[in-house]
Amino acid sequence: MSERLEACPVCGAEGACEYCPGMRPRMLRCPACGLLWLPGVTDAPVAEGTYEEGYYEWWLDLPEAVEAKRATFARLLGLLERHMSPGRLLDIGSAVGLLLEVARERGWEPVGVEVSRHAVRLARERLGEEVPLHVGRLEDAPLADGSFDAITMTDVLEHLPDPVASLRRCRQLLAPEGRLLITTPAVGCLSQRLMRGGWFQIKDEHTRLFTPRALREALQRAGMEIEASGTVRKTLSLGFVSSHFDAYPRPLLTPVLGGMTRVLGPMARVTVPMASGEMWAIARQQQ
Repeated sequence: MSERLEACPVCGAEGACEYCPGMRPRMLRCPACGLLWLPGVTDAPVAEGTYEEGYYEWWLDLPEAVEAKRATFARLLGLLERHMSPGRLLDIGSAVGLLLEVARERGWEPVGVEVSRHAVRLARERLGEEVPLHVGRLEDAPLADGSFDAITMTDVLEHLPDPVASLRRCRQLLAPEGRLLITTPAVGCLSQRLMRGGWFQIKDEHTRLFTPRALREALQRAGMEIEASGTVRKTLSLGFVSSHFDAYPRPLLTPVLGGMTRVLGPMARVTVPMASGEMWAIARQQQ
């Protein structure tokens, strides 16, 4: 008897197929919205087991990494500021606090939510006590409905077991004219089409990977609509990219990038904005 595959966790469509059979981790693909997902995921990973110290230290130890991430966050906040003036901002998955730091410098009143206690400790060292930080899941944070002008979710949605429910909570937390900024890996981008099962965004912790259509569907089911969208350009260096593939090895790419980094020496630390295989979207409540 053939296995009955679970329905799409975003649009609910039946008839999923296995994406790149034999690939690990195993993923399914929705025939309707194109979402890729890890089957059998019913809750978020335990923070202490998944987002432990090594999850952050592989890039924190790079001399250029912090400023590169700050530059990326400044670019993303600039996109948000085309649609609104700075106000009260919630960063979901605030990690070590770099987006919160940049937002505060740009006139926002930032608040963070992060599941990793280790990351929150690092963020408090960076930000002091004046920026509120909540440890745990978004759904458990003591936050008032309608109390935020903006919410940011950068590289977070792909980690969540029930993205539609999390997006509904975002809508509840936003003021009526508020905006939600999302960045997430883009199924259908050039690197995904070329690399398929070896795509660098396929990781154990990435439980849902979105096409543009799947992201639009998830937002619509949460009562939101996309106002603007585009391709993410992250500020990166060759050394930064090489370190990523050391942390998440890929045949050929890991040794080739490592060799190039050693040959170029200090030049490998030069940062430039480049497409990263991700998309961004700014959403608001449905009109």
